[in-house]
Amino acid sequence: MFLLLVITALVLISVGLRLKYEESVRTKVELQKILKSERTKKVNLVANYQMVAAEDVITLSAKNDLGMIKNSEPGYKITVSKDKIEELSQLLKEKYD
Repeated sequence: MFLLLVITALVLISVGLRLKYEESVRTKVELQKILKSERTKKVNLVANYQMVAAEDVITLSAKNDLGMIKNSEPGYKITVSKDKIEELSQLLKEKYD
């Protein structure tokens, strides 16, 4: 009688463990599918970003949509002599020392 109880308990435990294992395997497969899907989304997003962030696309959009033009030369050019810079530097040192 005792042996029958032990065998029954072992069978129930093994069936329970097998069910848990199968559930874990199903969960793993589902998570792998989700991971693959998310990786595909990431690749698509990176590709879209690269398309939108390309300099040609930005320049074309700025010209067509915003009416902007590309300025090839700086608007203002400032020149200051080296002597003037040194003179001002000395003045500031004297003022704040």
